[in-house]
Amino acid sequence: FAVGFAVKDTIENYIASIMLSLRQPFRPRDFVSIDSHEGVVIRLTSRATILMTTDGNHLRIPNAVVFKAIILNYTTNPERRFDFTLGIGVNDDPVAATEAGVEAIASLPFILDSPPPGSFVEMMGDSNIVIRFMGWINQKETDFLKARSYAMQKAREVLAEQGFSLPVPSYNLRFDDGVLPFQTLKSKPETEADKKQPGPREHVISVEDVEDVEHVEDIEEMDVSPEQHLQEKVEDERQATQEEDLLDEDSPKE
Repeated sequence: FAVGFAVKDTIENYIASIMLSLRQPFRPRDFVSIDSHEGVVIRLTSRATILMTTDGNHLRIPNAVVFKAIILNYTTNPERRFDFTLGIGVNDDPVAATEAGVEAIASLPFILDSPPPGSFVEMMGDSNIVIRFMGWINQKETDFLKARSYAMQKAREVLAEQGFSLPVPSYNLRFDDGVLPFQTLKSKPETEADKKQPGPREHVISVEDVEDVEHVEDIEEMDVSPEQHLQEKVEDERQATQEEDLLDEDSPKE
């Protein structure tokens, strides 16, 4: 039975490799997600599709799995949208905040004008109003993670400068009598030595502290170019290992 199952898997993977080579759902060096596994395509063999993950590891996915899987190809369309959320105070104006954040994102040189950046109120909680911001980039010219990071910093900076509060989630804890997870110690009379001990020092945020907060670096100095380290590793792997590759860059792509 074990031999039968092994032969069955081998035949399934081989047939799937033929179908994938005809369909060509991805090319070598494409960044894809196959059943939630992300990586850059190295090659397609008769048994498996080989990816290099973002942390540099080899990932072999059986072709039978790839053929039936949901495949997301990030490289096919160079235009890609990122999004992130920021929270403002419940007493702040969400319409003004969305407008300010969108203008801040649109001011970044790597953000596409079409489709334009956008935003919407995602949730109104007890301690904050959550706003989701979105922007589009060209992945051939701009790194996705860098662009998202810079846009997030820029939007947050502009909202803070315009007086919007950026609260963190707060929680109220209530302890009923008799259910405390610790034992209350009886207080003892304060001695002279205790009075001389310095208490915790309070830190008051001054205007000078706020002015010293670092701003997003100058737009002209932003390095948002795509990272090539992973692509270089994939290319080295393709050159070093002369293994069969059923992917053909000249064939029609699905």
